[in-house]
Amino acid sequence: MTGSLVEIRAVHQRAGEPPRRWFRGEDMDLFVWQEHGRIVRLQLAHAGRADREQLFEWDAVSGASHAYVDDGTRPGGHPRTPLLAHGAPCDAPALAARFAERASTLEPTLRGFVLERLAEWPATAPAAAAHTVPVTHVADAPASLAPLVAILGVLGLATLLLSVLLRLAG
Repeated sequence: MTGSLVEIRAVHQRAGEPPRRWFRGEDMDLFVWQEHGRIVRLQLAHAGRADREQLFEWDAVSGASHAYVDDGTRPGGHPRTPLLAHGAPCDAPALAARFAERASTLEPTLRGFVLERLAEWPATAPAAAAHTVPVTHVADAPASLAPLVAILGVLGLATLLLSVLLRLAG
């Protein structure tokens, strides 16, 4: 069994956003935003096929989506800015099983909520209109994120997590 998700208590909160919680694991990270005890948004970052970083996202307004990180590498070309490409296929039952294995220590209501959102994802969900979002470079991150950047640098999900954090800052 791969390591359980553990809550990171020192999470930077942004003014104007609901409080955010972060649960970190070896190959999966969960971000949850709550207002008045109700989950209004979640992001489940995970390694997908061929260890490509992927993101399952749900929010109370727009529902669920799934994306992958195009890291910008091109054979024989110059590296490009990483992009978050929406409309990626998602094997939700397999992701739910992986999440359930790692989430055994989470609060039952939180664990259940994430599993319910994954269960709602259609097995053959049509790809959303494909679009990409540029990911801001780490060098543009606020200095207060420097310790976080150093910690995440050792993880395979560093690019995805930084892109999510920086996208939220912008």
